[in-house]
Amino acid sequence: MKFDRYVNLLLEAIESNTTYSILPGGFKPPHKGHFEAPRYLLKHSDSGIVYIGKSERDGITAEQSKSIWDVYLKYLDRPVDVIIAPITPVKSTYEFVDNHLTDKIVVGIGPEEDPKELKRYDYFLKHPDKYSNVNVLNIPAMHGRISGTQTRQGIIDKNPAIIDTFVPEVLSQHDRSTVRQILGL
Repeated sequence: MKFDRYVNLLLEAIESNTTYSILPGGFKPPHKGHFEAPRYLLKHSDSGIVYIGKSERDGITAEQSKSIWDVYLKYLDRPVDVIIAPITPVKSTYEFVDNHLTDKIVVGIGPEEDPKELKRYDYFLKHPDKYSNVNVLNIPAMHGRISGTQTRQGIIDKNPAIIDTFVPEVLSQHDRSTVRQILGL
C-alpha cells in the first residue's frame, strides 16, 4: 500500500505544472532585501506566498507589514499572496506544503550564513520520501545587511530619511509616500 501511495504521488508530481515559492518571516518592516528575496525565488516558480509573523515588533504591526508588501507586489513579475500567518510563518509553510504535496515548492530561507534558518526546515530534508517536491533554497544576502532594529528605531524617531535606507529603489515617489503614511512618517 505504501508503495502505491508513493507511485501515485510521483505521478501527480510529474503531471503537476505548478511551482510555488514561499518566503516566511517577520518583516517588521519589509525592507529592500526582503523585496529582493521573492524576486529571486520567483525565478524558480510560477507564483509565491509571503507569510508574515503576526507579532508586533517595536511598534510595527503585521497589518502595516502586509500593507507595505501590498505596495511592493506591483513591482514583482509574478503573482504573490501576502498572508499574516495565524500561528507562525514556519507553521504556515509546513501546512501549505502538506496541502500541496503534488506541487513543486521552493522555500526561501535566509540569511545564508544563519544556521538557525536551515534548522527550521530540517524536517523537509530529513523526510525526502514525503517531501521530494520541496527545495529549501538559501537566499543570498542582498543590499548588505539591513538592520531591522536600526530601521525600526528610525521609524520610532519619526525620521523620514529612514525610508531611503530600506525601501526598494524601484518604488515610485507615490509608493514611497504610501509607505511613509503606513508607517506614520
